[in-house]
Amino acid sequence: MGKEQFLQEHGTLVNPLDYDKDASRVWATRQLNELPVVLVDNGPFTAAAIGYCEKEVVDFLDPDDPRSRVLYMVNVDDIALACDGGGAALVSWLKRAGTEFEGLETFN
Repeated sequence: MGKEQFLQEHGTLVNPLDYDKDASRVWATRQLNELPVVLVDNGPFTAAAIGYCEKEVVDFLDPDDPRSRVLYMVNVDDIALACDGGGAALVSWLKRAGTEFEGLETFN
């Protein structure tokens, strides 16, 4: 399954008007059992950027970045299953960033 299909099946699409003026709102309003994932069109390929802290989310949604982007909110357990390194790597990123989260009990 490709990242686009994964995000369509496991994510909730976020309306750009919900964060257009203030990307930090995406982080502030998220549920603790989900993370923002930004699908970024890099031309020849796309990337799924996991927003594991507020700074990452704000950087991914920078209005000065001309690349096309689509934002999804995705359950952390679903992200863990799709991540290289599995949930242990995701838990490590979240803990290093000091991110409060719920879920990932299998890996925590």
